Amino acid sequence: MLTESRLPKMDRWVATTLRGIGDGVIATDSEGRITFMNAMAEVMTGWTQNEAIGRHLSVVFVVVPESGLEETCELLHRALADGVVMTPGEGRFLRTRDHRLVPLNDSIAPVRDDLGRVTGCVVIFRDHTAHYEAERRRRRLEAKMQEAQRLESLGVLASGIAHDFNNLLLAVTCNASLGSTMAPEDSPLQGCLRDIEEAAHRAALLCRQMLSYADQNQAFSKVLELSAFTRDTAQLLHVAIGKNASLVFDLAEGLPPLRSDPSQLQQVIMNLVINGSEAFEGRPGVLTVRTRRFHATRAFISGCRVGADLEEGDYLMLEVSDTGHGMPPEVLARIFDPFFTTKSTGRGLGLAALSGIIRNHGGALAVKSTPGVGTTFQILFPQIDSIPMSAAPAAPDLSWHGSGRALLVDDELSTRLAGGAVLRHLGFEVETAEDGAQGVEKAIESDGDYRVVLLDLTMPKLDGHAAFRAIRTKLPEMPVLLMSGSYDEQATRLFELGDPVGFIQKPFSVGDLSVKLRPLLSS
Repeated sequence: MLTESRLPKMDRWVATTLRGIGDGVIATDSEGRITFMNAMAEVMTGWTQNEAIGRHLSVVFVVVPESGLEETCELLHRALADGVVMTPGEGRFLRTRDHRLVPLNDSIAPVRDDLGRVTGCVVIFRDHTAHYEAERRRRRLEAKMQEAQRLESLGVLASGIAHDFNNLLLAVTCNASLGSTMAPEDSPLQGCLRDIEEAAHRAALLCRQMLSYADQNQAFSKVLELSAFTRDTAQLLHVAIGKNASLVFDLAEGLPPLRSDPSQLQQVIMNLVINGSEAFEGRPGVLTVRTRRFHATRAFISGCRVGADLEEGDYLMLEVSDTGHGMPPEVLARIFDPFFTTKSTGRGLGLAALSGIIRNHGGALAVKSTPGVGTTFQILFPQIDSIPMSAAPAAPDLSWHGSGRALLVDDELSTRLAGGAVLRHLGFEVETAEDGAQGVEKAIESDGDYRVVLLDLTMPKLDGHAAFRAIRTKLPEMPVLLMSGSYDEQATRLFELGDPVGFIQKPFSVGDLSVKLRPLLSS
């Protein structure tokens, strides 16, 4: 082997040049043994030229793809045997002498003599870490965008289904509750009607789960204390879980309040506890429900399945952990997908709805699960300054009756028929309108003669939001009761136009409507 001092002048100039360039360069003979290595190649591989000379390329320059299978020998063989330049492409790594993996951009080219014979090969490579990290960030952003589009599409579907079902259920709940008020207390019909109302109530909860997933179930928020609310839910939790499950509470005292809809917060706690108890599969297990203040670091928040873009800071935490069978990674990755379930029964909407509720609250959700050990859900809620807690809702007064004319505006015939029957039962003369434009026309023509206007928020021609503004402009003192299967921020802003105004969520019963109308008409 020639030493560098005995190389021809031109070869010494080439060797000097190659030592100074920013790419790693390794040259081999026809059998793949290393004959030259520049300084950058030494830095990247961890081998000095003196150590590498004479060794096979596959020992010093170890190329592995993301699959982990070494490719150096295959690439070298094709370059030497076929006489072609090999460029492996993206996703390859150089395994260094100290076993680090460095993202790689490289090529292996054959070297020919004057007769065209392949006498070796030259490898040119560079550290591709910056490009690799940029590509990873691009892929993460693309995945987030695709997930957001998928959630939006599923949310629109869920919202549409829930809206139509709520209108159908309103006819069921109104007529069942109306029949219950008309039938004698000792009538055998009472049991049948109660069963119908209960079934309709469960169906309405299913609709609310779908709306929660679609981020469209933002009901009136109340100021709550997380530990006290969780403690008040304990009785329901004990009834909902199996006898094999032991329920343990670890509730911090003196927590700052949060703003939440009680039914949604109860839904979150119930779903997590029931899911945890089902993970025991009939075997004994322990469910632990904790509340506490929690400082969420950037690292913790970035690992959340929901709310990964929240700011670092202090939050309220609700934590539910179980000692069940845990979940493998492939199941854990899909638990928030709507209609995905590992159970033989169930609709797979509980955790999907939960993710929507957490987004509605401006919170975050993290989950950890280990097969054979158990699962822990951690939910962050924004805390607020201490202010008086909301009063409990009024109980239905079925003896209350109104009087005068009522205008019911809804595009669904079943709602107009069922809602009109309930209003008449409560003592009103009822007129109806089938869209917002017709409702505004009738309300204004009456010149304030209606005692109350019941106005659906989702209608053709003129929706309830625009119709309410038109009515309020002409008749600022007219009592208006807004109706919808969900409650959104636009409805909240309508209250800023002035009283008297109220809101009732579909589906509702005779008692629900009387509770809403009584204060509205006496204000």
